[in-house]
Amino acid sequence: MKQTNRIVLITVFLAFVLSIGVVGQNERTLLLIVNGTGNVWPDCGLRERLVSSLCDRSGLLLASPERSESLVRRLAGRFDKQAVLAEGQSEKYLYILWCDIVKQQLTIENGFSLPILLTQKRVKASLELEYHIIDCSRGRSVAADRIVAHGNGPATLQCIDFTDADPNLLLSYSDKKALFDRIENDAAKKLIAAFDEIARQR
Repeated sequence: MKQTNRIVLITVFLAFVLSIGVVGQNERTLLLIVNGTGNVWPDCGLRERLVSSLCDRSGLLLASPERSESLVRRLAGRFDKQAVLAEGQSEKYLYILWCDIVKQQLTIENGFSLPILLTQKRVKASLELEYHIIDCSRGRSVAADRIVAHGNGPATLQCIDFTDADPNLLLSYSDKKALFDRIENDAAKKLIAAFDEIARQR
């Protein structure tokens, strides 16, 4: 009988310790959402770049991508501060970092020109993000801003401003990806710097 009671007590104690561990783990968890609903570039790697950087932060765990996708679906891809905060507090997350990809595109723009003589045309890649950082333990939004990253592709001189379909401006898939990779890296660094600034203030 005594042996049975001892086993029960040990089992209860271990369950209690494990539950504390789980709660502590949840409270150090970041839910990362990269919402690319309106993005036309199918191979955007921004989330992977952010995950790679955030995983280096000691003591901070990332919630599973399934939780991010579930929340985005429930909110139909639109950021709602109160709903996001309620989700974070119910799941005992430390932070929620919500990032909307507003625009990621390639355009052809005019550079310098000599009237009637020469016009420069160039390919330009751009990535525009809006982000929100929610501190769930404090129950409020602690940062919200926009990040814009640009990158230049090939350029050409035309004797007259005749067409954007100049073969010198055409990019292969690998060239496009390399260009978008550069601006995604730039945007990810800016976003991580903004997050780190908030984290240092705790």
